[in-house]
Amino acid sequence: MRRPRPRRGKAPLDPIVVALRHAGSIGNLEALAGIPANQTDRTRFWEPFSHLPGSAGLDAGVAELRRRIITAGVTHRTVEFLRAKAQTYRDIDGMKYWDAIVRIAQAQRTDLADP
Repeated sequence: MRRPRPRRGKAPLDPIVVALRHAGSIGNLEALAGIPANQTDRTRFWEPFSHLPGSAGLDAGVAELRRRIITAGVTHRTVEFLRAKAQTYRDIDGMKYWDAIVRIAQAQRTDLADP
């Protein structure tokens, strides 16, 4: 009788970690951080980092976006983002994994006043 293989390297079931890992673009990070998608608000966010040389401004801006996402905790935006990613990645990572992530995210929401 063969022993089952040990499970390797499944990502932790922390919704914030999963959302940050799967953000994939600056626009997704901005959305998760609560930056409105209009050009004025995006410019207002990135302006303080524009004086930094080379890629330092981008790195500092991304670090600030990540800090805002982590500070806010699991919000309605996070849950919706994870639901959308679940539709894309279920075939790759497995349906149970993504269902668990979304369920945990819903349980950990910090902004229950939002829809």
